[in-house]
Amino acid sequence: ACDPGTYQDNTGATECKACEPGSYCPRGASAPLPCDGGSYSSAMTLTSATQCTVADPGHFSPTASAEQRRCRADTYNPDSAQSSDVSCISCSRNSTTNGRDGQLQISACICLPDFYEHNATSKWATGEVDCRPCVEVHETPTIAMTNCTAAGATLDRLPVLPGHWRQGPTSMIVRMCEHKKFCIGGNESGDPSCAPGHRGPLCDLCSRDPLYYGGRGEDCKPCSEAGSPEATIVLAIVSLAMALVVAIAMGIFFKRRGKLKILTAMVEAAASSSDSTDAVAQETSAQGYAVVGGKSTLRARLLELAGSLGVKARILISLMQVLSQVTTTYRIDFPDLYGEMLSTFKSINIPIKFLPFGCTFQSLDNYMFDLVLQTATPLLLMLVLAMGAKILRARTKQQAAQGAGEQIRLIVADLMDDIGFFTGFLVYPGTSTAIFMFFMSETFDGPGEDSLSVMTYDRSIETDSELYRAFVPYALIMLLIYPIGMPLQYAVLLYRNRNQLNELRRIEMTIETDLARARLDAEVVTSEDEAAGVKRRVESAYKEREEFDRLRAKLPTTLRKLTAGYEMRTYWFEIFECGRKVALVCLPVYFSPGSPGQLILGLVICFLTYGIYGIYQPYDDPGDDVLAQMAQLSIFFSLVASIVTNAYPD
Repeated sequence: ACDPGTYQDNTGATECKACEPGSYCPRGASAPLPCDGGSYSSAMTLTSATQCTVADPGHFSPTASAEQRRCRADTYNPDSAQSSDVSCISCSRNSTTNGRDGQLQISACICLPDFYEHNATSKWATGEVDCRPCVEVHETPTIAMTNCTAAGATLDRLPVLPGHWRQGPTSMIVRMCEHKKFCIGGNESGDPSCAPGHRGPLCDLCSRDPLYYGGRGEDCKPCSEAGSPEATIVLAIVSLAMALVVAIAMGIFFKRRGKLKILTAMVEAAASSSDSTDAVAQETSAQGYAVVGGKSTLRARLLELAGSLGVKARILISLMQVLSQVTTTYRIDFPDLYGEMLSTFKSINIPIKFLPFGCTFQSLDNYMFDLVLQTATPLLLMLVLAMGAKILRARTKQQAAQGAGEQIRLIVADLMDDIGFFTGFLVYPGTSTAIFMFFMSETFDGPGEDSLSVMTYDRSIETDSELYRAFVPYALIMLLIYPIGMPLQYAVLLYRNRNQLNELRRIEMTIETDLARARLDAEVVTSEDEAAGVKRRVESAYKEREEFDRLRAKLPTTLRKLTAGYEMRTYWFEIFECGRKVALVCLPVYFSPGSPGQLILGLVICFLTYGIYGIYQPYDDPGDDVLAQMAQLSIFFSLVASIVTNAYPD
């Protein structure tokens, strides 16, 4: 008989053959016996089936295999001793082993490019790889927010493009950051995906360790580079006080010197942004700069120019105020150059976040403190200036004779009124927007997110927190004082003086009528009597102008500034201006930022206000009417341009 490990299949043979690979040969075997399916061997000396090698996981071995075979790519096999490729389990839909064969576990199956693995931690239990399109987690499906170009993306380490943010490893929504440079993207989520110094939702807050200041729409800057925060804050306050004192001192200096009265008027016109041509003419007459016969001196003409420039400055300042707030309210991502220009003009709204309060008073580094500064500070300043002006005028009236000291008091009182009016004009749009923004919130409650409702202007404050609820009454009071109160105050002031205003309106229309008739008659004069009639009409118009100036001078100072620049038939137009600003930059906050509904509202408001400017032509100077309409068109086309910039931010 043949020895174990050999066989002989021929009769009369004198030698036994070595056993074949994939087989075993017991003693006296007449033929090799195949290794069972699921086992293999390349040896030629096997004597029993137990000596055949069991196929490894990720492999299979048909009957009589000399070697095990690897499961093909895109399959895996977790079990040993498998006899056919049927035992190799195919990866789930949209997943792959990325060209690798002989894989042992389901973990070898990864999602194809443009897909991410949703159930990376539970796929062993389900036996399925849940691959979903990466675009499903985009807040805006039409905008690229993730970088799933390589296979193997998973939910917990989803590759997010710079300029976008994800709350946590389970979050199934990628959001666009308002300020792209704050969000660096990458495979991490939450704070690790923020630029250095930034943290929180949309990376809009500043880190506390190490300490940074700024945030909430501004760059976070390290406190270590801020020098002495206390000194910076004190210096800013002292500088503001000194600027106020210098403004008053310069006004006194210029008004006490007749040779510089023109410059004074120009400064006041620019400061109060309210000296119309009519107001300048009245002031010119009062100062003795006009001459008989209606001919102006050079000084008077310069004063008229100053008044005209003051009105134009008011229109342009209003335009920049609105445009700088539009970027925040409508979430418009303008090109860098245009955006930087508007950011520069935000300083017109008196920003306070550039001060390093967060480095010294961390508990005050929030929206509530900003709101108090933005609302209470100008309000207190205007009240102090108004009270100071009244006290100075009251003391002056007590003096029977007008000495130099009393003249200075009157000058200072007028300057205080100018600065107070100018302050209210400057802060109105920005402060009103900040107040309305108090009531604007956003919720992070997308799939996989920790439900969170926060203030849009300060995402460190939750809307159900005690701090937020405590400031609701204050915000409501400021709402009554600023967006509602200031136009209402103007309306009350106009109503109380309606008789004088209507009389001024009548005189203004009479002057226009007399001058128009005089011009027409002058073209057809044929006799001396007719020429004398034309002259009488002109003289009558100038007398009416003197009466107009006299009555206008009797109006309260604030009312003169409020109505200056406008024709008296539209003396109420500054109230419309307040409503226009509120409608453009405040009311839209209650729409979803950047939504079509919000944009449509803004465009409709621009269209209507443009029409109102065209119908009423409210300004004394027709050039100012054209400038105001062009300003409205600028806002309109900025909103139209946002359709493109938001759809294609790159």
